[in-house]
Amino acid sequence: MLKKIIPLMLLAACLAAGCQTKSAVQPAPEPVIATAEEEQTRFTGTLRVGRHAYQWKSKPYVPGAYSWADQTLQERTQQFMEKHPGVEIEFIDVAYDRNFETVFTDPDIKPDIIELTAFEARLVRDRLEDLTPRIEAETGWQGDYLNMIDLARVDGDAVLLPITSNPLVVFYKPYEFRAAGVPEPEDGWTLETFAEIGRLMDRAGHTPGPASRLQDIEPFIFAFGGRFTDDDGRLAGAFDSEETVQAFIRYGELLGSMTDSGLPPYGSGALYIDRAAGYSATNKENAVAPLPVMPDGKRRNNALMTGYAILKDSRQQELAWEYMRFLLGETDDEALDNIVMYTMERSGETLNFRQGQEEPPVFGDTLRWMKHEIAHSPPAVFDLVWYAEFRFGLEPKREISQLHGYADPGTARADIPVWAAELQSYIDTLKAP
Repeated sequence: MLKKIIPLMLLAACLAAGCQTKSAVQPAPEPVIATAEEEQTRFTGTLRVGRHAYQWKSKPYVPGAYSWADQTLQERTQQFMEKHPGVEIEFIDVAYDRNFETVFTDPDIKPDIIELTAFEARLVRDRLEDLTPRIEAETGWQGDYLNMIDLARVDGDAVLLPITSNPLVVFYKPYEFRAAGVPEPEDGWTLETFAEIGRLMDRAGHTPGPASRLQDIEPFIFAFGGRFTDDDGRLAGAFDSEETVQAFIRYGELLGSMTDSGLPPYGSGALYIDRAAGYSATNKENAVAPLPVMPDGKRRNNALMTGYAILKDSRQQELAWEYMRFLLGETDDEALDNIVMYTMERSGETLNFRQGQEEPPVFGDTLRWMKHEIAHSPPAVFDLVWYAEFRFGLEPKREISQLHGYADPGTARADIPVWAAELQSYIDTLKAP
């Protein structure tokens, strides 16, 4: 009897003391949640952000120095510093023609975060941190913003978080359409309708303005079966291929179909294709519509896109990521809303609205179309490098009259290989620092 009692006594004592066998299930530890005080002191130090800007400043400056543009981005930066009192953020302007060769090496201006086009990011890929593990940990970015990140990949790597994206739209003046008795553009309109409306407006004395910059005609050339580069980014064999020549011929024919005069459509302002962010979106006389559906049944687009990257040798990588996350927001919806506003405010066109001027309907409509389009608009192939104080590059161009002349196959076949060689020669001058 004693032999039976002793084991029971030992078991009771063990249970009273909290003993457990190896097979017992351990309770899961409680998650550690940082207090507000701990969150405030988690990050300290200075974070330097290299950014594109329209007015050049050669030395670092504090958020708020640009009172005429980028207001929302600067305000959110100040909010981030209020949330983290131990953090100081300063900006440094970065431009290919000013400091791209020194910004990665000069300690007086070297940033932790740098804003880049996809082309610029490719030039300095070996200096940039792969953001894939951090992106995968973000549960709120699972839809449109994640798609934007994928569109901005550089040679398959996620080194950029898109921060601005400026797609193409169609602006027009409704009162001119009403006066001419021409139906206004609407969602779902086709390229054939675009040409027909353009021709009708031309007859009413309002020559349409089609895309003429290389960045802007890209969606049309791609829809017609052309391409600008091969898989390795080279123009030879792609830009001058027979498929692309045929696409340029069709684009020349499209331009010719928009007028009865046989002259190229130079544009009067009543109907034209332009980037969404800019003066056109603030002009109260304007209305906005999406690009027409292309012959392949798709509404194609592209964007002048920039993203934030973290330098590999930054000592503030965790702080840099936290700041970038804060700027974008926790969800896809927040991220796209913020990107649209950062893009729209960059050129300073919205300053009057902040000073009390009423926003015209076209402004809100353009914001909505931007948010819709940027989710599936890849970076423009020829959105190359950022030059100080203006957006568009210096790559060799063709005037609208020359594009119109490509309707003649002989002209197209003779000139497009020449243009391809000029473009490749220019791109070859854009070297990594």
